Amino acid sequence: VQMHDLTLSGRMPWQWVAPGTGAELARILNDAAIAAHTAFPDRFLGGVEVSIRDPKLALQELNRVAGKPGVRAVHLPNSIEGKDYLFEPAYAPFLARCEELGYPLLFHPLDGEVNYYAPSRMGDPLSANANLMNTLGFPFETATTAAKFIVTGTLDKFPKLEVVLPHSGGVFPYLAGRVEHGLNRKKFALPHPFHDYIRRFHYDT
Repeated sequence: VQMHDLTLSGRMPWQWVAPGTGAELARILNDAAIAAHTAFPDRFLGGVEVSIRDPKLALQELNRVAGKPGVRAVHLPNSIEGKDYLFEPAYAPFLARCEELGYPLLFHPLDGEVNYYAPSRMGDPLSANANLMNTLGFPFETATTAAKFIVTGTLDKFPKLEVVLPHSGGVFPYLAGRVEHGLNRKKFALPHPFHDYIRRFHYDT
């Protein structure tokens, strides 16, 4: 490993704290990442953390650190408590600013039973003991995020926005053909061929 982009884990605190407290935490975390890059510029970069429950506070913190040393991306939870917040109109200015800055979006699902994909199926004791909320839930979450970036028109609205899908894109690369077939069956029109959208995402290893 030559370079590490510093971000939080699935235990991001945005679900547990008030937006104002989240903004203070984000400031502390981002300043620490910038300091790490300054001390070791060949080893560390920073993924901007934001108090994502409040789109205005999120945009404010993004603007505060934009262009600072080592800042290269924005780190976000896929959803919060099953809510696909990022596709709501209030977050459009935030996405537009990410696109303008050229900062890719780095996603990771949130931990916690309330955030599990299909919590009624993944939050039971057996599933938790078997770690299914992670091994199955996280890839399902990532695939859903990818599909919604397409069907909501978000990728069309922000043609230069870069999106990084964790866990090798979840199950999206393997189910993309099925998703496309389903759209065709429903006569769900897209402005571009479906395969063009698949190539819009970055898939980690």
